[in-house]
Amino acid sequence: MRIIIGICTFVVFTAFFLACTPSGPLTPKEAFTRLKNGVEKMDSEAVAGLLCSESLEEIRTVSGLFKNMPPEQLESVARYYKTSPDTMRNLKPTDYVSLVLARDYGNNTLKQAVASPLLDIERTGNNAAIKLQNGMKLLFVREGPYWKFQLKDY
Repeated sequence: MRIIIGICTFVVFTAFFLACTPSGPLTPKEAFTRLKNGVEKMDSEAVAGLLCSESLEEIRTVSGLFKNMPPEQLESVARYYKTSPDTMRNLKPTDYVSLVLARDYGNNTLKQAVASPLLDIERTGNNAAIKLQNGMKLLFVREGPYWKFQLKDY
């Protein structure tokens, strides 16, 4: 009986601990580290999971523009991004991030940014600018307890 009570107690405490473990980045530096790892691994789901609500809304807007684009123009854009018109028409955040990550290094400012070491973090309220040694800045915003990446100009 003591063994059963001990096992049940262990299971309850383990479940409680796992439930209390944060799932998102709690600091701008942690958010940058996760972004860097996601970009380096070409993990579009990890990067998309770090996007702030404003960036997700921008992706929805772009997706809406693709849906209303004339077929010839959509085919041309899809060819440029080496994907299908169907993917462009039904663009999800992970698809958008995949297109961003797939660009070659010379045309990929996000890859260039995360390749540079972190120099400084400027925090102002719920906003943070990560300054990198190559002179670039990445913007993060706090949404609830977590820091999210603002995908602008990338």
